[in-house]
Amino acid sequence: ATMTGSSSYQLNDDEIQYLSLLLSIIDSQNWQVFRYAILNNPSTVFQSFARKISQSSELNGMTILHACIRFTPPPHIVKILLELVPESPSCVDCVQRTPLHIGAGTRASLSTIQLLSEAYPRACA
Repeated sequence: ATMTGSSSYQLNDDEIQYLSLLLSIIDSQNWQVFRYAILNNPSTVFQSFARKISQSSELNGMTILHACIRFTPPPHIVKILLELVPESPSCVDCVQRTPLHIGAGTRASLSTIQLLSEAYPRACA
């Protein structure tokens, strides 16, 4: 099932602070720091956080994967996100875009497009 922003989960202050930190790292395209930030905690902590983000009413269905793809991450970062949150390629934002749609629109690398299309082939339809 595809997750959307229709859920009404509200982020708490700590989650908003962590999200702000991650988004600023993504915006700066400092992928080494981003990798450290998501792998520094046990994977279940990031997975839980990532799922809350995708269900947050504030972010309109955007996932961490959507946010990263906008800034053309290296394929190894995409691969880590796909391993940690395997359902994220099927998530759609408020205008029904999957991370693959974002990648195509931002001219992501061929490797990234391949990873996303293999992870969720239905996004190609």
